[in-house]
Amino acid sequence: MKSLLKPLRLANEKGQLVFEAVLLMVITLMIATTVTRFLRESEFAMSLTYKPWETLSGMIECGNWSACGKGKPAVHPNKSARNLSLKPES
Repeated sequence: MKSLLKPLRLANEKGQLVFEAVLLMVITLMIATTVTRFLRESEFAMSLTYKPWETLSGMIECGNWSACGKGKPAVHPNKSARNLSLKPES
């Protein structure tokens, strides 16, 4: 009766670690390729760098928060005639 109460065990577990490691590598590779493909197709990196830079370059070059040359005239101080900031009283 004592032998019937023992839990059943697998006789050979020698390849278990290698098998699980290969499965984990395959799953990790699948997830990485899926995420990379999604980021490439959605142009995620481009939206992080190019679109904000377009706005900043408009402010740097033309003095507008919109892109330079798109709708609004240039209001940067270098684009206008030089004026005095303080007018002397006459």
